[in-house]
Amino acid sequence: FYSPPSDGSLPKYVTLDMTKDGSRNYPHHEVDIIIRDIRGHESAFRLNVHGFQAVTDNTLAFLTSSTVTCMRPQYASDIIKLLLRHVQGSQEVVIFDTTIRRASKSEVLNRPVRKVHIDQSTRGAYLRARQSLSEDQARKVEAGKARFRIVNVWKPLDSPVTDHPLMFADSTTVEETDLVPVEQRYPHYCGETYAVKHNDAQSFWFWSNMSTSDLVLLQCFDSLETADSHGHKRRTRCAHGSFQLSEPHTETFTRSSIELRCLVL
Repeated sequence: FYSPPSDGSLPKYVTLDMTKDGSRNYPHHEVDIIIRDIRGHESAFRLNVHGFQAVTDNTLAFLTSSTVTCMRPQYASDIIKLLLRHVQGSQEVVIFDTTIRRASKSEVLNRPVRKVHIDQSTRGAYLRARQSLSEDQARKVEAGKARFRIVNVWKPLDSPVTDHPLMFADSTTVEETDLVPVEQRYPHYCGETYAVKHNDAQSFWFWSNMSTSDLVLLQCFDSLETADSHGHKRRTRCAHGSFQLSEPHTETFTRSSIELRCLVL
């Protein structure tokens, strides 16, 4: 979880070379928390309410680590159709990023992300919309004339997930005050994410033994604000990360995954 910079400055993450890992000016700290399994209770969680949703679909293009490059176009097309079915009110999907991650003792880049985070802050979401949508779409979004969401679609490649599973927080248990904007600087782009402060009220979940037919939808942003029971405005968005399920000496380092980040209009 997030800890503030020791010098009192604003948190930021800087990557000057995309072939190397970046640097941040703030630390993270580990917290012992309870992470519950949604297996057998998948239908109890909805994207619009909890910020995540479990989907099993055997009809998608079959991907493995060795075929992901050649099959990626067909898989992307399948994911667009899947989101149009599962995201309420959606009319168009724009995929703006694809990330493949592998758990490995030797890998530095694209390893599973342990820190709890949300991929876009409110500011970062609108920056992403401006970069990835057409001028007309971006104008409508910025004027509040079109609802847009950012939804990540995560699934394992090859074997079922037995270690480094994805964990995700019930959005209704994460307060707006738990979220810390972090500037993200890249050679080609400057965005903003949320780091997450620990709060005992937060509720975390994972999906055990995910197969290659299992997908998790993670909503990172929704331009539609709702009111909580106290009348405070909030957005449904999912803080997430990964965790080590096995003991360090038995860690298998076999998890590989593909994640598509999508703008949904």
